[in-house]
Parts: sequence; structure tokens; C-alpha cells
Amino acid sequence: MTDSYKIGKTEISIIRENTFVIESTNLILDSIHDNMTQIHSKYIKKIPQSHPVKKTNMPSSSSISTAKIEFHTTSVMPLSKFLNKKENKHGLHFNTMLHFIGNIGNQLTHFKNNGYSIPFFSLDDIIVIDEVIFAFINTDKIFKVDTKNNNNITIDYPISYHASSSFIPPGIGFDNPKESKLPIDVHFSSAHYSLAQLCIFIFLKQKIKNEADYDEVSGSFIYTSFYWCLKRCLDKDENKRILLYV
Repeated sequence: MTDSYKIGKTEISIIRENTFVIESTNLILDSIHDNMTQIHSKYIKKIPQSHPVKKTNMPSSSSISTAKIEFHTTSVMPLSKFLNKKENKHGLHFNTMLHFIGNIGNQLTHFKNNGYSIPFFSLDDIIVIDEVIFAFINTDKIFKVDTKNNNNITIDYPISYHASSSFIPPGIGFDNPKESKLPIDVHFSSAHYSLAQLCIFIFLKQKIKNEADYDEVSGSFIYTSFYWCLKRCLDKDENKRILLYV
């Protein structure tokens, strides 16, 4: 990694050899804490910050406070760079995929438990720590779940989207200008759908749009727990989508 990497309000920097700092919202940092401490036993220190981050999609009285975590590790890199490593060019190893969906799934659960979700994933939203810990860090994609509006989130400001590196679930319509006019309401489970699309890409290096595409490419791991986990995420009924690995 270069000296620093920034996406949304999250910034990662190296402060000395093998020592990094991530500055972000408490929501992001708390969502990755357990993944780091359970798998990565090295020193982690959280440093509170005094200034809040205002979110434009929240009531004016709301804010998310920020903090820093300092930790020791040998490497931190964007997921896009990790996938370009020679050993990953044909897709991640199955065991690595289980780490991936476990880490990102834990974050989505943490977000939902605190009343938030995201509309979709892009490769640059995620970093890889020590080549085994995966963390979503893009604060610009976190939106409040409206329980009075079908558990939807409302995209009410422009967010970055790239056709080659973003994984767009049904209902967002970024590929159709008539459907992409802001604001856009999407169900909170769009995150699960997008996660399944992303998993297929980093595992098989193939992009899927829907469940039919998934059925065509999933033969190598069909009827495994991983297969059923992604299958649940891709349910056509947004209210039935669930991120569950058993």
C-alpha cells in the first residue's frame, strides 16, 4: 500500500513500519473490530476523536462520531489490488472465500443491528489486512434503514459507480438513466444480493446479474453450504433474502 488510502470518510495510513492507522466512523470501526481481534491477535488500539461526521442522508441532528484504530500488520491493500496478485488472478481459494463472506457478513449484521445498510458493493470499498481479514470501509455507502418504508434505504446523493468493479442488484437502475434519478429507494437486503454477486466475481472471476446466471456458474460448488448461502442472498423476493451460512 502507498502511504495512505482514502475512500469516503475513511482514511488508512502507515505511521511506521508494519503499523497502520484507520480513521473512520465508529460504526465502521466497531463493525470490523471483532473480525480483527478474533483472527488477528496482534495489537489493536482504538483512539477516540472529538469531531463528528455529518451524514447528509440523516436528520440534521444526527451525526456519527469518528475514531482511529492503530494496529500492527504486515500488509493492507484494496481488494482490487489483492485480486491482481499472481496467486489470485483465477479467483480466491475456497477457504479464503469463507473468511471473506464471514468478515463482510459480520459487518452487514452489525450495520443492520444499528439501523443501517448499504445499496451495493464495489471492489474499492473493501480492504484486505494480512491477506486474510476483509473490511468494508466506504462510509459514503452507508444509509439509514427506514422501518416505516418497507425497510428501505434511500440513496439521496450521488455515489460512485463503475460498471466493471461495482455489483448492482435489481432495483437501483444505474444502467438505466430513467430509473436512476435520485432519490432511489432500495430494500436493505440489496446489500445481500450485491454481496453474492461480488462473491462469485472474486471466487470464479465471473459476473452475474441474477439467480439464473448463478445457477449456470455454480456447478463447481453446488449444494455446499457456500452455495446455499449465496442462493439465499439472491432470492427474487427482497423480503426473503437472508445472509446465513450453515
